Amino acid sequence: FPVTIRPLSKYFPPQSILKFSLLTLAIGIACQILPTVDTQLYYAVPFIAMSQGLCIPNLNTLISMQAGPKAQGEIFGINQSVSSVAFSLPSIIAGFFTSFSIYMPLATGSSIIALSWLLFVLLWKKNTHTQFE
Repeated sequence: FPVTIRPLSKYFPPQSILKFSLLTLAIGIACQILPTVDTQLYYAVPFIAMSQGLCIPNLNTLISMQAGPKAQGEIFGINQSVSSVAFSLPSIIAGFFTSFSIYMPLATGSSIIALSWLLFVLLWKKNTHTQFE
């Protein structure tokens, strides 16, 4: 996805791209619940991949912009620790949710991403180097 990220980053700030990509990621994951035929699942996958490919680099850019030069190593270390936990816990939770419904992990994941999009849209304020010096 570098072919997509680089041109977009020339024209749009990372927060604008993140606002779009979080929403499309939530919609793409929710769309995996809808298909009635197996082949229809393939239509949602490119949206999920593209959205995720846009989310991660732009999120890292925003984190970098928020941290001062002296604090970037510490902030990125914390970010990596949180990311590691964020990749391991959903697998355990999804296994539990699947016992209720096979669609519940997708609906929950999509809802959490949609909530994160909403919080980002409502609470994002451009803040440079004041909180993490």
